[in-house]
Amino acid sequence: MVTLGKASNAAFEETLDPSDWRDVQALSHQIIDDAVGYLRDVRDRPVWRDVPAASSIIGGGEGASPWLHLTAEIMRTLLPEMERMGVARAAEVGVETLYERLRREIGSGGGVIIGRSEIGAWSRV
Repeated sequence: MVTLGKASNAAFEETLDPSDWRDVQALSHQIIDDAVGYLRDVRDRPVWRDVPAASSIIGGGEGASPWLHLTAEIMRTLLPEMERMGVARAAEVGVETLYERLRREIGSGGGVIIGRSEIGAWSRV
C-alpha cells in the first residue's frame, strides 16, 4: 500500500494489472494464433530476402513522400496517447496539416527523412 501524502489522506494500491483481463486473454490468443500461423508457413517463404534499396529507406524531395505520409499517420495514431501522457496537445501537433508542413520543410531546406532501418537475421549452426 502506498500513501500519497499526509495532506491528501488518500491511499491507493499501485498495480500493473490490466483493467480487464479478458482483453489481455483475447490479445494473448491472437498473438499465439499469429505466431503459429507464421511458423506454419515459414517453409513456403524464401530463406533470404534482399535488403530494400536505399531509396526506400532514405528519401529526399519526392522520394520522401511515402515516409512523410507514414510519419503523419503514426502521429495521428499516437496522438491520443500523447495527449493522455501530456507529451503534446492536438493543437500543437496539427496532425491534419502535418504531412504538408513536413513536405514543405523537407523541400525548402533540401532535407532528408530517414525511415525505419531495422534489419534482423537468424540462423542455425
